[in-house]
Amino acid sequence: MKIKNLNLIKEDGIEIPIVGESLMHMIYTGFFSSIFQIIEHDIDKETAKRNVHKLREFNTGGWERLWNVKF
Repeated sequence: MKIKNLNLIKEDGIEIPIVGESLMHMIYTGFFSSIFQIIEHDIDKETAKRNVHKLREFNTGGWERLWNVKF
């Protein structure tokens, strides 16, 4: 997330805990690794769309808990 966006969130009074570089790396590489599974396992388009939607919901919930916000 760009610093500008983080500053806007903070201006709205939302406290965002600092996420360390190593944890951030684990989170985003895990996400992209999950997306890559669609290609690796030749998943059909409709199943892939459903899975990506569910993966996004799953990750959003994690960010909401980590940052204590609701998206």
